Amino acid sequence: MSTFTTAAATMQQLSQAGMEEASRHGLRVGDLEHLFAALVLNDQLAGRALRAIGLSLEGVRDATHRMNAAHLQRLRVTTMTAEPQRIVFQETRGYEWTPRAMDVLTAAGGKNAGDAEAVLRALLIEPSGLMNDLLAHLDTSADAVRTALAAEAAQPTPLSNGTLKSPDKRGVLVEIFVPAPSAAVWSLLADPARLPEWHYLIGSVEVDTAAEIVPGVIWAVLAPTHQPDGTPVRVKERFRRHQMQLLVIEQPNRISWRSSYPDFPRRRAIELSIQITAVAGGCQVRATSSGTPGPTWKTLLFSPLHPLKRFLDWISLTQITAGISRAFR
Repeated sequence: MSTFTTAAATMQQLSQAGMEEASRHGLRVGDLEHLFAALVLNDQLAGRALRAIGLSLEGVRDATHRMNAAHLQRLRVTTMTAEPQRIVFQETRGYEWTPRAMDVLTAAGGKNAGDAEAVLRALLIEPSGLMNDLLAHLDTSADAVRTALAAEAAQPTPLSNGTLKSPDKRGVLVEIFVPAPSAAVWSLLADPARLPEWHYLIGSVEVDTAAEIVPGVIWAVLAPTHQPDGTPVRVKERFRRHQMQLLVIEQPNRISWRSSYPDFPRRRAIELSIQITAVAGGCQVRATSSGTPGPTWKTLLFSPLHPLKRFLDWISLTQITAGISRAFR
């Protein structure tokens, strides 16, 4: 993957995870601590290095709470701290990074790789002192993180390592870390009634509880009609109803479906495949998505936009994988 694509993909993933953390506190501005939490969740080298020294999302959340409480105590400010709520980033708008967080992301690009490791290294030298304070509350240091980065870099490179293309080059690939046991993730994905919990295009599923869940079974699915806050969702009639056919189910680590629109048969069917691998602190979820090619004339007509179309498909897949991750955060 090119440096530009790497930087764009990393920015999208870190921004989404970071803003999700900010949204738990009713904030619309993400700061350094939210960016650091996003790095702990990241599937690239940076995230693996942080988890290798024992850091976790819950640990970062707790350390951030204690750090902020200590700051208020030093200022002799007494206030009631609101309890974090569920993540609402995907339901709301108007998010942005603080200037200092944007400076970190900008520094990671340019002549640097633009990947999560570059973001982490830029974060470690951010001049405000917040990161040194946060790392101290985590009983670690910037030097310890740099040592972990070097150790992780010496390990064999994972197969995907951030690439957008699926192995067969027909579709797109997203690989994420989920802070939950692989058995819990499997239970979520293998239960058709729980599809709306993680798939952003699914609002409800008609499930025959007496039917056996085996390859070939088809579920009728309806698109969401309302956001959780009650706001109506506008969906074209031809996209309101679609079908999910189970293609593969290999407990406890592989499952795939084909999604199609019976009211819009010209729309390409999408195959979604997910593989789960247990790792330290949770599991790795590897998702691929590919579609049946359209008519030849359309393929030729839109071939100049093919890289853009692939990136848009990748964005859609990141929304699906982000939904899986949110279910455990």
